[in-house]
Amino acid sequence: MTVTAHAYSAKIVGTSTVVPVEGGRITLDAGSWPHVTGTIEVPVPTDEDAAAFLAALDPRLNRRLKVTAQVTFDDGQPSVTRVFNLGIRSRPMRLTDASITLSLASDEALLEDYRALADDREPFVRQASLRSICNYVLNKAIPGAALAAQPAIDRNVTAYWEMENQVTNTRGALDLNGWGAYANAASGAGTLALASWVTRPPGVPGSGAYTGISHLVQNPSTSWVDLWYQKNDLSVSPGRFYTSSAWMGFKAIEGAAATRNMRAIIIWRNQAGAEISRTVGATVAASHGAGAGAWSGLHRVHATGLAPSGATGATLVFSVIDGLAQSGRGVTLTAAMFTEGARLVDYFDGSFPTTGEYAYSWQGSADAATSLRVPINERDPDSLVWDAGRSAIDFLMTLVQSAGLRLVCDEQRVWTLRDENYTAPGQLDVRYAVNMLDADDDISRDNDTWFDAMVATWRWTAPDGTRKSRTDSYALPGATRVAFVERETAFPGKGFAQYAVRRAQGRGREVSGSIVADWGALAEQPVTIVLPSQATQIGITQRVEFDLDNDRITVSSRTRDTPAGAIDLLQGTIDGLTGSIDSL
Repeated sequence: MTVTAHAYSAKIVGTSTVVPVEGGRITLDAGSWPHVTGTIEVPVPTDEDAAAFLAALDPRLNRRLKVTAQVTFDDGQPSVTRVFNLGIRSRPMRLTDASITLSLASDEALLEDYRALADDREPFVRQASLRSICNYVLNKAIPGAALAAQPAIDRNVTAYWEMENQVTNTRGALDLNGWGAYANAASGAGTLALASWVTRPPGVPGSGAYTGISHLVQNPSTSWVDLWYQKNDLSVSPGRFYTSSAWMGFKAIEGAAATRNMRAIIIWRNQAGAEISRTVGATVAASHGAGAGAWSGLHRVHATGLAPSGATGATLVFSVIDGLAQSGRGVTLTAAMFTEGARLVDYFDGSFPTTGEYAYSWQGSADAATSLRVPINERDPDSLVWDAGRSAIDFLMTLVQSAGLRLVCDEQRVWTLRDENYTAPGQLDVRYAVNMLDADDDISRDNDTWFDAMVATWRWTAPDGTRKSRTDSYALPGATRVAFVERETAFPGKGFAQYAVRRAQGRGREVSGSIVADWGALAEQPVTIVLPSQATQIGITQRVEFDLDNDRITVSSRTRDTPAGAIDLLQGTIDGLTGSIDSL
């Protein structure tokens, strides 16, 4: 029989302060965060260095404790060492027995400490990569922290949301209805016309030329040109953001090369049609070369503003603000939009084909009505805004879990994204009459950790003050127990309910066993548990608790019954077996 000896030591990271360990527990749990927690029992010093020692343990200084466990064997096996680098969360001291209990946790606790000081929209910019969002938030909360290279799991968490384009004649496909022009020349200011030679804006499906609205300027004294969308069909509500945009360019009929500035303007109007105020967008420069037919190409201009008090409608203006300065130049506009919200989105109209992301439709006659895009799988863009006051862990967990993943930091401060197929390296065996010291086997339907269906409701307040709600549900075939979760945050897209249901499978039966401490034990590690008078249990460790007082570990596992002789119980791999499966 092999005899083992266990020794424990601890030290404050970054200092020379040694912390005597009198006992404690360290737990790794796949179903909670922080992933690693612990308590270490420490005696209160009585010498002249006591004040300095206690000061070194102050959790307000963001102290970390490195706990080292080492086991040696009497049969010549090499010793095994395990190190836990954990943050000190609290330091209660009991004078009655002159002891201190240090509460420890892995770095998820630091993500709870850190909260955004102002609304942070950087995650929205990184929406194509969940890894990029995680790395951004981790580094903000814990400078230098980032996901490990492996597992190289990533998800696209791009936002998809319903939107209406209120412009009913976006590109002059049929006529000039709603469009007008103004140039400041006294005479010969030009004429408005349909243009069929316009290049297709980026992202617009199809090929070949596109239609637009063109204004040919004939007076060389012209110093600006405005194209107006002035139909009385644009509706706004005070206190809400709106964005106007269009693609603009100009073409030389004759003359020299030119560079000009363009911009978008929103004129806010009251019920009587009178102007209240204007929102002016940033200027965009465009250039063309010399010679007839030289073309500047299309450039997008936009303006975003808050509808003022009393506003009920808007007029859109798209300007070449320093004019054309020479006769024979035409300014052209196409793909105009007016949408609610402060985000500039890609142009769309009702002619767009349905994609994996959106379905598009006209809300009336084609090219003469508003356009609607409806997401196939909605994810509200506000879910990608890290709100002021919201903790880093709360923001990240919402996105990560909706993607069917988990964000985990281990005791070595290594961050990983894990999916449902993740297993930790190694293997544990807990066997009755072999190495088992104690065991429990509990099956429960009343435990909140087990369910086979879920309804998750998301409620939140949009930037304009309106309340929104969405529901995400998922059920396994024949489901009999439905869990309910309510979250006060923007809808991150469907996926959380399925994630939760899949994670809950197997939790109704919890098998735990205690053995002499195996310092290679990990949560989410394959385990075999053999109990008397029951089928062998094979599963994945859910929770591993190291007991430093008694030099043992208790392993809790989600397991399944495995009958004697099952291929899962064979040692090695199928490839390493002789013969065929039929002969086993």
